[in-house]
Amino acid sequence: MTKPVFKPNALDLTTGLFVIINLVAIIASWQTMDNPWLVFGVYASCLITGLVAMRINRLEAWEQSPSFLKKIAATLFLILRLGYPLIYMLFFFVGVTEFQHLFFPEVLDPQFIAFDQALFGYLPVKQWMVWYDGYLISEVLHGAYFIYYLLLGILPLGLFFKDPKILERYLFAVMLVFYASALTYLVFPVAGGRYLPELKELTETLRHGPFTKLMALAYQTSSHFGAAFPSTHVAMSLVMVAGSWSYARKTAPLFILNAILVMIATVFCGYHYVADVLGAIVYVGVLYPLGLRLHQRISSGLLVPGSPRKSDPSLHPQISSEGDTGL
Repeated sequence: MTKPVFKPNALDLTTGLFVIINLVAIIASWQTMDNPWLVFGVYASCLITGLVAMRINRLEAWEQSPSFLKKIAATLFLILRLGYPLIYMLFFFVGVTEFQHLFFPEVLDPQFIAFDQALFGYLPVKQWMVWYDGYLISEVLHGAYFIYYLLLGILPLGLFFKDPKILERYLFAVMLVFYASALTYLVFPVAGGRYLPELKELTETLRHGPFTKLMALAYQTSSHFGAAFPSTHVAMSLVMVAGSWSYARKTAPLFILNAILVMIATVFCGYHYVADVLGAIVYVGVLYPLGLRLHQRISSGLLVPGSPRKSDPSLHPQISSEGDTGL
């Protein structure tokens, strides 16, 4: 097992910068927020725990643990050390909606609705669920939307056990896409399909089968309202396609299928406009490859004395044109 240098890595710095920007935005939005102290406190806690994580340096604790239980504990600890930004993402996605009106006091949904109507002649997010309503299609698409959350963690775990350095590189590109999306939510506050009262009610109605009901329950119990452009579901699904294709080719068909279904589901299920989907495609197309290049540049500047240099292929694994064949 290779030994990545963790003090700090490129993702640590990027995550810290992202949290600091959000803390500044929270302060600037303080008077308009319902729970500014709570939101500020949680973001500050993310910054502090990130600083704590940076103090972990190498994998010797894992490799030299004298007992099986200690090896398991060390493995779990290292997974959290590398993957903590991915865990933070679940909070950041919800938290940003608390101060998304920094620049615009109202959501920009009317403009996005006008775009979709101009593109199609009707509003897909409003019509698809009605025109094509049925038990099977609802369950397949709501199921894909739900399974996305599981896949979001499964691929990183597989990459971790394959090579933590591959995971570190992949996660940097993933989080760069997400951080750019989250900062966009501050500039362009969009609620998505649930902006329309009839769709908000429908997305919270218990109907059809278990997946449709599960998503309805999630929205019934969540105060989340916003962060729609670009669609995080679509962006992260496409990033998982790119990551699995490069590093775990055998699993790529699963991620491709889920991404296709998620792109349809975001609109069909009443959550997003088509504009949100198109925005996500553009973000991933530009930012994911940029993230891979940035990781190589930043990491080469963070190496401690005696560590592999930029020219060391173990530091920045290159994927052949045929791709990797599995985890």
